[in-house]
Amino acid sequence: MPIIMPDSLKRHSIYRSITQAGAIAFILRFSQERVVIVTVNLQRGKARDWLLGGGEMPERIRRFDWSVTSIGASECWPQSLKSIVSMALGNSFAMVVCWGNQFVMLYNDAYRSLMGDKHPDSLGKPVQEAWPESWADRFETIL
Repeated sequence: MPIIMPDSLKRHSIYRSITQAGAIAFILRFSQERVVIVTVNLQRGKARDWLLGGGEMPERIRRFDWSVTSIGASECWPQSLKSIVSMALGNSFAMVVCWGNQFVMLYNDAYRSLMGDKHPDSLGKPVQEAWPESWADRFETIL
């Protein structure tokens, strides 16, 4: 199945990666500079890297052992989690995804700068562990 993509993006290595993976892509434009490409794998039974893109946090999320967290291995994540993480990582605004009953944290490069010395240890941690000083004051009252 061909991928419909602007000519300007076809020059990038991301296009070659997607076509070689046998996937289709949805392009989400956040601004002139920021584009997120969400892929859908068309080859059943093969694990594919659904998280494409550069930056520190996409790479950390790809390499992190998620099986030790309450949200489990990334290969088993629901499509809804994969999609929201892909969108957050491609956004230039600070964004954090808190998933599951423990609110496990996944965040983008912009949010990383807000973490200060809590980064990179907070990746994959529940919010209550990453931000204990804020949990009782803010998050617990919301829940």
